[in-house]
Amino acid sequence: MTYQSLLTELTTEAHERGLDWARSSASLTLSAEDQGMLEDIGRSLAQRAACMPFDPANNVEDWHAAEQHDKTLRDIRDAEMAEVHAAHALRQREDERARLGADPAPPQLPQWMTAGGTVLFAMAFAIGIFDWVHERLPDAYVAALACLVPSIALGAFVCRALTSAQSPADRKLGFVAGIGLAAATGLLRCAFSPDEWLVALAVTLIETMVVLFLHWHGDGLQARYRDWRALHEARATASQVLETARGQHRRAAERINELTEKSAAHLREVTRRSLLSEKGAEVEVAVVKAIVAAAHYGVAQNQGLRRGVSPAFREVVQ
Repeated sequence: MTYQSLLTELTTEAHERGLDWARSSASLTLSAEDQGMLEDIGRSLAQRAACMPFDPANNVEDWHAAEQHDKTLRDIRDAEMAEVHAAHALRQREDERARLGADPAPPQLPQWMTAGGTVLFAMAFAIGIFDWVHERLPDAYVAALACLVPSIALGAFVCRALTSAQSPADRKLGFVAGIGLAAATGLLRCAFSPDEWLVALAVTLIETMVVLFLHWHGDGLQARYRDWRALHEARATASQVLETARGQHRRAAERINELTEKSAAHLREVTRRSLLSEKGAEVEVAVVKAIVAAAHYGVAQNQGLRRGVSPAFREVVQ
């Protein structure tokens, strides 16, 4: 804040007050009494702005303000130190998160393997029960449809259960259940077609091999999933810690800005009081001249309006 900016602010206010007086009174002349009254208003404006210099030694309020400013400066130093520590911690958290890398998608079997296992298991079961169903449903299309619906459901269930990465860690019981399903479907085929036991045995062997193959890949998938899950949780924890560090750094920076603005406001007030106290008489003269000049300008506008000349037209002519 400079003396010129303070003086401009006061003279602008005085100018507005002078114009307001002329417009509200609609005066066509500025009498000595009116000018004296305006000069008194100008002096009151200057005296309102006039103040004693900032003197903590002799003014209790200024002493308190100086003490508060000193505390603010100490708080700024502490906040800057806290911001430095927060920035250092933030960089460490960013490095830790960067070392963990991006979070990939969870491991899963290829779609062709899942679809192939489902189709093989479903078709083997459907072939085994087709003759028995066809005996009861003469329409071959309807019989095939009746076989495929439960077969696809069974194939999807077995394939999904054996290849799920989220299955229990102990997969022995699941493997035994898969072999049991293959054996049960084989017995079911023998019961439906006792004369074709060799076909039933062959299809059962196919199902058993499919179960073994899916179980083998399921074991590998589950191991990869456990590794992925551990890294995924580590990345999630690191991301949370990083966000916390960012929030702390942001709050530290906001605290510094708040304290810096508070200190700047105090310094502006000290500067304002010092400038106005040193040049009070000069300020009063400038403010009085501004309000009287504005009043003369307003009176001239009133005279122009009386003659039918608008202020806008007068400004264009000038």
